[in-house]
Amino acid sequence: MSLLTSVLPHLEEQFAHQCLVFWHDPDGDYADELASVNLPGVTVSVVSNDEYAA
Repeated sequence: MSLLTSVLPHLEEQFAHQCLVFWHDPDGDYADELASVNLPGVTVSVVSNDEYAA
């Protein structure tokens, strides 16, 4: 079981209650996994060195 598989149910639960989530991964350790996340009604916006543009 991957880390993403174990975390995904918890993310789904949180997104049911929150409409805005900031993902901070400055080293890009989870970039591949984040690209594969597909949650209904959730849009992933990646901030790349310009947090004010978000």
